[in-house]
Amino acid sequence: MQKQRDQILTDLFRSKDLANCIAKMEHRHLHDELKSELFLVLSELPCDKLVEMKEQGWLNYYVFRTISNMVNSSTSRFYKVFRQSGLNTYPVEYCGHTSFEKPEEIELRKELEVREESDIEEMKEIIEGLYWYDKAIMKLYLKHNSIRKVAQQLEIPPSSIHETVTRCKQIIRNQLG
Repeated sequence: MQKQRDQILTDLFRSKDLANCIAKMEHRHLHDELKSELFLVLSELPCDKLVEMKEQGWLNYYVFRTISNMVNSSTSRFYKVFRQSGLNTYPVEYCGHTSFEKPEEIELRKELEVREESDIEEMKEIIEGLYWYDKAIMKLYLKHNSIRKVAQQLEIPPSSIHETVTRCKQIIRNQLG
């Protein structure tokens, strides 16, 4: 039964029908996340149920409805994790990895990249002088280059991390002049 389940999931993963279905989602940069979330849901199904759905011919319907619910329902886990927290995010290529950042995150990172070494050292000193919580958040933010990753690691709402980073960026800008 386990081998059948694995074969069904493999075939579905490689399916052109699934690729076409996912390609119709408007947020192109979330297609991989959608596919991953879908297979997380499918892999959590009992083996016998998945095999039964395939044998009775309604697996494709189940997959389509699951994708539709993930994308359109504001109560789905996919919506809450990927869409709601990052409606205005854009894919960014950084060190060979793609991450999804908000425009203001991209702006700060670009600002940090163009600063001269003296400015970077001065910014490090400013960050070291921040309140311990702000300093810890900024260090993690600079390490991960993503508010969402920091929020996930610390299990703190992204909005709270965003507020802290925004406030710290303003302090840094004001002190750098």
